[in-house]
Amino acid sequence: MRLHRLALLAVASLLPVAGLTSPALAAANLQLTGLADVAVDRGNYSTVQVTLSNTTDVTISHIKLTLTTEQGLEPVAGYTNCTVDRTDPEATTATCVIDQELRPGAAATISTTTNPLLVKVQEDAGGPHVYAVAVTAVGVPDGQATTTPGPKLALRPVAPIPRGPGGAARFGVTVGASATTLDAVGAEISGGIGDTTDLRVGLRNAGRTATVPGTSPTALVTMPAGVEVTRVADGCTADTGGYLCTVTQRLRPTQPALFDFGVRIIGNARTTGTVTISTGSPRPTRPADAGAPTAGPANRGVASDSAAISWMTPVGETSTAPIAGALAGAALLLLGGGIFLARRRGAGRQDLRATAP
Repeated sequence: MRLHRLALLAVASLLPVAGLTSPALAAANLQLTGLADVAVDRGNYSTVQVTLSNTTDVTISHIKLTLTTEQGLEPVAGYTNCTVDRTDPEATTATCVIDQELRPGAAATISTTTNPLLVKVQEDAGGPHVYAVAVTAVGVPDGQATTTPGPKLALRPVAPIPRGPGGAARFGVTVGASATTLDAVGAEISGGIGDTTDLRVGLRNAGRTATVPGTSPTALVTMPAGVEVTRVADGCTADTGGYLCTVTQRLRPTQPALFDFGVRIIGNARTTGTVTISTGSPRPTRPADAGAPTAGPANRGVASDSAAISWMTPVGETSTAPIAGALAGAALLLLGGGIFLARRRGAGRQDLRATAP
């Protein structure tokens, strides 16, 4: 996910709270400082070192602090005054309401040793990538504070700091390079002339880490002769010789991205279609302060794998040899409904593996 979307999420958390009428609690008057980019290995943690300063002329008694991380990171805030929202497919947000007074001109920070606020890099985070973290702080009504007993995220006083930007800030977590392997996913078509059926093809992450946010792997799907498309899959557009399908979501290890076409058999054909995937290229993830990055079209890059779209049986053909027909039938039972993965292993060689649907 791009940094500008995290910035939008941060701004959303600063919108006025229902029942909050005092302009002294406006987000722009609760200043955040101390955030800096860090480099963290997979499976490790980084403390969120942030200082809050009350630049208003009234006392703020309750503070809502939000920490929004790009997928690949995980906020660690196991405190009774914090909640974690994982419903957004692209970001995870921890929200903590701190029942603590901050007088005019006073400053406070989150401890980095006792009850710290942490960000964890997931074990399967793809790289290289600078993962985005957005932090916001705003005054909230008394009613939002929790009374649940247990450990709470708290602030400790520090020396006042000079006036600076408002109550939203961000930093980056750099994760090193990893190898992501994408396998093309083909399929077999069965039926007679005039039949319609669904065809699900695409790709699967066969590596040990997730795809890097901002990349757009593609699958170029070409149909066998004798098959016409009745429904173009979502995420696919007509392209020279077939359909270009773009994966926009992050794929974790073993996760597939399949595209659901509707097809009709219109002829007796023996040709084979193909699914050819390309890894794509990362788009900008660290925009200049003046604006967000421009998302250009997906870069197909160099084809990295392919798989076949083939026929379950030659349509309209009948066997004249009973024994051969029986053997073929047994083979079809073993392969029935299978999805084939074909991964290139050296020039001119393919390894076919069948898995149950």
